[in-house]
Amino acid sequence: MPSVIAAEAEPRVRPLEIVGGGSAQFRVKGDDDNSIQGYGHEAGRAELRRAAVAVHGYYAALARERWTDACGHLAPATAAGATRLAASTRARGCAAALAALFGPVTPAEGREATAVDAVSLRRRGNHGFFLYRGAGGKPYFISLELLHGKWAVSSLSPTGLP
Repeated sequence: MPSVIAAEAEPRVRPLEIVGGGSAQFRVKGDDDNSIQGYGHEAGRAELRRAAVAVHGYYAALARERWTDACGHLAPATAAGATRLAASTRARGCAAALAALFGPVTPAEGREATAVDAVSLRRRGNHGFFLYRGAGGKPYFISLELLHGKWAVSSLSPTGLP
């Protein structure tokens, strides 16, 4: 049974849902590339929940235009990459880069971006792929890195699955 983790009462953020069920539901029959769906091993529900909270927290910070908070959810190498990217926009630092890349965010865009129905965490060592259904049930994944016992987002945006 899915569990819902309530978000603040705010029109731009949808609550996080932990649906579970594993990555097998995203496997594509006859497709040679199910590498994300078969990566490492399937994490347990408690670890899926921790990863889901990290990813949803990142998306919620973006939706609320709390750029510094969003940077705090990123793995250090990813935040450093955003900072380098900011140089091309004449912005300085991770927060300015995210503002340039993702802002401004309308309430509707925020709600769509924070639609996270957590399905699976595929993990190998300190690296993982978080698989979820976003707005309209579309499947996505985003990469994560385990740092000091906490999951951090290691890419700026998700990738759609077939």
